[in-house]
Amino acid sequence: MADLTHLGSSRCDCSNLPTTQKMRTKKTKKSLRNQRPVAVQKTNDESSVSKVSAAKLGYFGENPFLMHHFVSRKARRSPLVNRGYWLRVNSVRCILRQWFSDSAPDEKSRLAGRQVLSVGAGYDDSFFALRAEGLLSERDTYVELDFENVVRAKRAVIESTAELSELLGEKTGEAVPTVDSLSHIPCASRSTPAADTVTTVATTALGSSETFGGGPGTRRSHAIHTSQYHLMSCDIRDLKQLYSSLVQSGILCLQKPLLVLAECVFHYIRPLDSNRFLSWCLSTFAERGVHVFAFEQTAPHGETDAFASVMLRTLSDRSSPLLGLAQYAHGPAQRDRFTALHFECCEVRTGAQMWRALVASERLRIQLLEPFDEDAEWVEAGNHYCFVLASSSVASARTPLHLIADEPATDPALAVAPTASTDRLSAKPLGGLGIGGRHALSAIHRWGHSSVQLPRSNIALVFGGNHSARSDELLRFSLEDGSCALVEKQAGSRPSARVFHSAVLMPTTAHGLAMVVFGGRAGPTKPRNDVHLFVPTHDECLAGTWHQLEFDTDTATPTPRWKHDAVLLEVDQRAMMCVFGGRLDLARVTEELWLLDAASLEWTRLCSTGAEECWPAARCSHTLTQLSPTRALLYGGQTAAGELLNDVWLIELHIDGTDQCVTAHWKDLSVRLAHPLPAIFAHAAVAVAPSQSTAISSAAPGWFSEVYISGGSTERGTNARSLLCLRVGEEDVPPVGSSSGPSLHWRPLDVHLSQCALLLHHRMHSLVISSDQAEPRQRADCSSIESVSSGADEAADATSHPIRLCTVGGGGNCFAFGSFWDPPITIERS
Repeated sequence: MADLTHLGSSRCDCSNLPTTQKMRTKKTKKSLRNQRPVAVQKTNDESSVSKVSAAKLGYFGENPFLMHHFVSRKARRSPLVNRGYWLRVNSVRCILRQWFSDSAPDEKSRLAGRQVLSVGAGYDDSFFALRAEGLLSERDTYVELDFENVVRAKRAVIESTAELSELLGEKTGEAVPTVDSLSHIPCASRSTPAADTVTTVATTALGSSETFGGGPGTRRSHAIHTSQYHLMSCDIRDLKQLYSSLVQSGILCLQKPLLVLAECVFHYIRPLDSNRFLSWCLSTFAERGVHVFAFEQTAPHGETDAFASVMLRTLSDRSSPLLGLAQYAHGPAQRDRFTALHFECCEVRTGAQMWRALVASERLRIQLLEPFDEDAEWVEAGNHYCFVLASSSVASARTPLHLIADEPATDPALAVAPTASTDRLSAKPLGGLGIGGRHALSAIHRWGHSSVQLPRSNIALVFGGNHSARSDELLRFSLEDGSCALVEKQAGSRPSARVFHSAVLMPTTAHGLAMVVFGGRAGPTKPRNDVHLFVPTHDECLAGTWHQLEFDTDTATPTPRWKHDAVLLEVDQRAMMCVFGGRLDLARVTEELWLLDAASLEWTRLCSTGAEECWPAARCSHTLTQLSPTRALLYGGQTAAGELLNDVWLIELHIDGTDQCVTAHWKDLSVRLAHPLPAIFAHAAVAVAPSQSTAISSAAPGWFSEVYISGGSTERGTNARSLLCLRVGEEDVPPVGSSSGPSLHWRPLDVHLSQCALLLHHRMHSLVISSDQAEPRQRADCSSIESVSSGADEAADATSHPIRLCTVGGGGNCFAFGSFWDPPITIERS
C-alpha cells in the first residue's frame, strides 16, 4: 500500500531539539490534542451549512429537510459542494428508507422492529425526516451519539422548535445506567484479534480526557430519550461506557437487527479504536445481525494523489487530521478491513459510482438546478469518497446498495489494455517550480487556458484561464527554463477574461503570423464566440497588438461555445483554423465543424453530406490534434448527459471538384482497435514525430505521427502515472474516405515521478513540446500549434533525439478543501 503518512502530516520530530524546546513542543502537542475535539466539531458545523445551502436551492426536492433549524449561519456554497453534499445526504436517506421499510429480512425482524445507531450524528435531521415521511413504527429505535457540545446545542434547538418537538414525540425519563465492569460485556475484550492486527498511524490519538462526548452526569443534563429517539453524548472508543449506556440501559435491544451509521467518523480516530468499536458492534449484536453503513474519505491514487494532499493538508491545518486514511486509503482496503473483522459481506462504492447509478431523470434534475461547469472536478471528488456497507452474515445481509449495479474493479478499457511499454519516462517540475499548493501561486499556475508554441522556438504564449480567478493575462513562457512573464506591451483591445477557449497559431494574409483566440466563457452562463488575433511585433514576443475580428450581422458565425478544440489545417495551399464541438450551454453540446479562413478571415460551417456519412457525436472537453498539414486526430470528450467517450476519429480536408468547396472527411479509427481506449475527457494531447519515439515496437515503415495523451479524467479519476501513446496510420495510404486507411495502435506508458510525487497531469491543461525535440512542421505560409514530422524522411534517425514533453498549467478545485495548481512538468526519455 502506498505510504500516505507524509501527505498533510502535522507531526514534528523533536528528538534533536534542546530540552527547553522539547518541553515547548510537548506543550504545543498537548494544545493541539485539546483542540482536536473542537476542530472535528467544526467539521460538523461546516457540513451542516453546506447541506442547508443545497436544500435552499431545491436539491432535495419535496423530501422533508429540517436541518435548517439547526443552522443559524447561512452561506451559499459552490455548485460542486452543493452537489456533493446532496449526493451524500441522498445516499444515506436511501439506505435509511430501505432499512425502515416493510421489506425486513424475515418475519421475526419485521415484528421486532429495527434499530439505528448513528455515531458522530452532528445536526443530522434524518430521524425527523423519517418521522415526517411516516416510515418509523413504534417498534423502531433511532440513537444518535456525538460530542457533548453538539448534543447540548441540538437538544436546545429541538426543544425550542415546534416542528421538531412535534415530530420528536413524548419524552421518557433520563436513562443513565450504572457502569458495570468490562467483564460483563458479552463480546469484546479490550483487545480483539482483529483489532490487534491493525497498525496504527503515526499521529498521536486523542487523550483519554478528550472524549467523544461527556460523562454520565453530562448525559443526565443534555440527553433526550423518547420511545423511539435517543440523543446522547458518548465516546465510541470506551466500550464499557457504550455497553452500559446503550445495552444495559435497554436503549438498544440485542433481539433487533442494528444498522450502524457513520458519516465521516472513523477516519478521525485511530484505526485501532475504530476497529475495536466495529468488533464490539459485531459480537454484541450478532444474534439478529449488525450492518454498518459508512461514508469515508479516500486517496485512491496513493502518494501521487493531488486531491488527497490538499484534503489532508487542509484538515490538518484545521487540527482535525484524518488518522485512518493512510491505512484505509481506498475501497479495496475498506473491504479488506471488514473482512478481517469477520463481517461476511461488504460492498464498497465510490461517490462517482453512486452518481452514475442514479436514474437519468434525477441526474438531469440535479444538473439543471444551478450553473455547473466542474465536471472533471466532480468526477475527481466522487472518486475521493466511498460508501461502505458491511453485514455480519450472508443470511442477515440487507444490501441497500443493490440499487446500483456491480461495476468491474478496473476500467473496462484498461482491463484489456495492451501491455505497457518497457520504456520509462521520467517527470519533474520544470525550472525548479514547486508543487502546486505548497508555494506561492506562480504566474503559470492556472487551468482552462490556451497555449501555442512559436515556430522554431522554446517560447510559448499562454492566454487566459483560471488563476485563482478568470484571467485575461497573456504570458510569455519559456519551455527551456520555466521562466514566465507577462507580455506587458500589448496594443489594441485584448480579449476579456475567460476560460476553456481555444488558441491556434495561424498565418493570416492581413496580419501575418498571429495567435487566434476563439470562444470560451466568462461565467458558466456567459459563453463567447468572439475572435481575437494577437500579432507579435517582436521576435521574442515581448510586445504585440490585439485585433478583434468583426463580422457582418448577416454572416454565419459559430454560436458561443466553450470546451471545444481547434487546430490549424490546410487544403489546396489554404490555411484554416478548424473548430469542432464544444458546450453551447449547460444542457447542450455540439458536433458542429467550423473553418476560419486565414486569407479572408471568414467563417464556413461544414456539415455532413448524407445520412450514411460518418460524423463524430456531439461532445465537449475533447482534443483535436494536428497530425499533418491536412489531417487531425479527435479523441475522447464528454456528451451533454455526462457520458465519457473513447472514440478516435481522423479528419481530413478536401476540395470538392465540382464547386471547389471545402469538405471534411471523417474516419472512425477506434472501430479497428483490438483493445478499446479509455474513455476520457479534459485531457491534453500533442503529436510527436516517429523519429523521436520508439515507444511502440514493430511499427510498419511510413508511420507519420504519434500522439501523446496526458492528464484528463476517466470514470475513476485521474491517472498520475501513465501517458497514452497513440500511433496513427501511414502517409501513403488510400484517401480517408475509402474503405481502407490509416490504422491506429496505442499503448500506455509508465511515468516515473521523480521529486514530483503528487499529481503528474491534472485536467484542462495545455501540453506543448519544446523545439529541441522536433522542428515544427510548416509550409512557407503555415505554422502549427504542435510540432510534427513527416516521419518517412526521418525514419533513419529514429533514435537520435530524446522525447521531451512539457505541460503548461493544470489543476482544479478539490471540493471544499481548496485548489491544486500543477507546476510546469517536463516528461522525457533520454
